[in-house]
Amino acid sequence: MSTFTLSDPGQGGGFTKEEHVGHLCLFVEPQAEETAKYSGEGTQTAARCTYAVCITCNLVLEDLLVFGEALAPRLIGQGELVTGTLQLGKARPPRSAPYVLDVATNDERTRVQQFLGKYAARLPSGKIVIETPAVEEEE
Repeated sequence: MSTFTLSDPGQGGGFTKEEHVGHLCLFVEPQAEETAKYSGEGTQTAARCTYAVCITCNLVLEDLLVFGEALAPRLIGQGELVTGTLQLGKARPPRSAPYVLDVATNDERTRVQQFLGKYAARLPSGKIVIETPAVEEEE
């Protein structure tokens, strides 16, 4: 068993959220970062993550900005390792349903700890590094 401390999601380019709905995810060292809105009008807060990991898919992405008015605040300030199941929240017309991170169950937290024990290490500096796992190809 690894010795990493997992955090629940808070209240508030490569990772396509709709492809990972219902999947167990891990976000490493999420930090707030102000970015321009897609519309070009104003800014929004995104979560810059050292790694975004879909445990379900064995997908590891490095240095990723995670957007979403409901999702990003649930990652920022919650600890260095935030885990949960990515879900679609309830739509509030005229807006579409937001992506949210549900609190991980104990079994899910165990799966994340097993993944970290196999693919992650903490360097003497305290930095967490995650090796991209080999994805077995179907024959």
